[in-house]
Amino acid sequence: MSEGRPPAQRLVGRHVVLEPLDEPHREALREACEADQEIWQIYPYSMGGEHFDGFWRGARAQQASGVLLPFAVMYEGRVVGISCMKLDARNRGLDIG
Repeated sequence: MSEGRPPAQRLVGRHVVLEPLDEPHREALREACEADQEIWQIYPYSMGGEHFDGFWRGARAQQASGVLLPFAVMYEGRVVGISCMKLDARNRGLDIG
């Protein structure tokens, strides 16, 4: 966590729950990323297959530095995806994806 920022919190919506990404989400997220290989054709990078471990390490490193706030997207108690907020302090910006 970056200095001065509160820790990420679990966010509960009507249909999904966002949980701060943590190690227990890893294998379930890997499985979700493998579920639809065609989806990666529309993204600039893949989180499926051999790309998952590199993505995971990068996301967790950015999370530790406070630059990225990744959340596991939970539906009916299981991980179905990921959503992130990337902070850009220099430009006072925020990317949500």
